[in-house]
Amino acid sequence: MNEMDISIAIIICSFIIGMSIGANDAANAIGLLVGSNTMGFRKSAIVVSIFIILGAVLQGHGVIKTIGKDIIHGTEVNRNSVLIFSALFSAILLIGLMTLMAFPISTTHAIIGSIVGAAIAINIHDRINFLKLYELFLSWILTPLFAIISAILIHFLIIIPISKRMSIIEFNRILQSLLLIGTISLAYSIGANNIGNSVGPVISAGIIADIIILTLAFGISMGLGAVLLSKRVVLTVGKRITAMGPVMAFTSQFSAGLTIYFFTLLGIPVSSTQAVIGGVLGTGLIKGTRAVDRETMKYILLGWILTPVIATLFSMLTYLFLNKFLQL
Repeated sequence: MNEMDISIAIIICSFIIGMSIGANDAANAIGLLVGSNTMGFRKSAIVVSIFIILGAVLQGHGVIKTIGKDIIHGTEVNRNSVLIFSALFSAILLIGLMTLMAFPISTTHAIIGSIVGAAIAINIHDRINFLKLYELFLSWILTPLFAIISAILIHFLIIIPISKRMSIIEFNRILQSLLLIGTISLAYSIGANNIGNSVGPVISAGIIADIIILTLAFGISMGLGAVLLSKRVVLTVGKRITAMGPVMAFTSQFSAGLTIYFFTLLGIPVSSTQAVIGGVLGTGLIKGTRAVDRETMKYILLGWILTPVIATLFSMLTYLFLNKFLQL
């Protein structure tokens, strides 16, 4: 494979990553609408896709820089197309496998783990920005905690005061609007934060410099993934975690959206899956611990822990394979 072939492969892989984000991370917003019986899958997917694209184009630049330039030191290293291709290809393998298993994983964890793994395989571990990795690791711990706390605060500061001032009919009417607002905020935040996972590697490889074109193109790929590939993960997120009604759906969505948006403003890529599950867990705790499917939570938590580790190993093996058999 020559340099042009690798560049084309990187663009294709990044587009697939975008669709994977739609199939996994965007499913969080869709799943909460479907799980609360507020809207059907198709309509939910279309609404979410539109605002994912808007978030990607309007506010995705900070996170793109972090993934594209801040994890590995040095311009000449970042432009190592073999490193980028190995990272993307291994991430696709892992995300694709988890998607087929209807396993909600973090695309962010997979991408960052893959970048680190490729850097180790190429023997440039001294160029890894460990301070940035520590910052990212800390944010991964704080994300679900922030979402849990936000969900509890939203419930007691917004939901309860509103419900006490209105009849059940009036409250339910307003709640439908609130639920849509919560979904839109979450979709927008996912687009703004997760776009870096697909655009960042392309920027890093120096293939295309126009961020507007990239964010629009890969934002559309995320939207396509949400519409075409997310249904199985939607069922896991929306129905298996907690028996959710409109009130809890709004609380979990809005808390997750606020959490993701906060980290987006800091330019920190976080797991939207962690944020949403944190919001769902917070609402489940409000209802009582019996409302939370503990087996499903354990299943998802295990995925959070293993994803970056497995992604790192996948990426190292992918580079070694490509280097030996394709002579990259």
